[in-house]
Amino acid sequence: MPVDATEDEQLLFVLPDNWIEIYTDRTENLSTSEYIPNGQTEEDWSEMISVQILLEAGNSDPDLMLTKVANHLKKECSNLSIKPIQLTGVSNTYPSLTMQTFCERKNDRDKGEVGIVRGIAGKESFYLLQKIWRTKPFRSEEEVPINLEQRKFWLGYIAYLGICNPKLNNCPENISP
Repeated sequence: MPVDATEDEQLLFVLPDNWIEIYTDRTENLSTSEYIPNGQTEEDWSEMISVQILLEAGNSDPDLMLTKVANHLKKECSNLSIKPIQLTGVSNTYPSLTMQTFCERKNDRDKGEVGIVRGIAGKESFYLLQKIWRTKPFRSEEEVPINLEQRKFWLGYIAYLGICNPKLNNCPENISP
């Protein structure tokens, strides 16, 4: 029987120290998990990591998928700006795209949001990784309320995450089929 290389694709995800899962759900074609720093609450968080896996959406175009994400975010924000981010290197030949989002004010609350969003096209699923900061409202002309060093740190974290398949021998040594 031939080996099906699309089975067992895995997200290489490392939860930062002192972060906890606050939400997880799986429907027929979507798996979602959300994490916040210990001490924050589901209702009143200032930082979040969101991982969504669109099952059976393999080989999707990252540009098209992130455009859909941006269109969704635009509906939630009074003013949204987006900056594409060029990540260097290849993630086990899986196409990916990253953008930074700046929501000056959410439509449903007196908060802004800054995010780093990375989409990775796996062979069997599409992976959407987000680091989100909830901030005071801001104007794009003003200084973004999250400093550049923090954004660089978390961009490195998001860039580090990836996917692999043990059957293709492209995983770290500690992951086996």
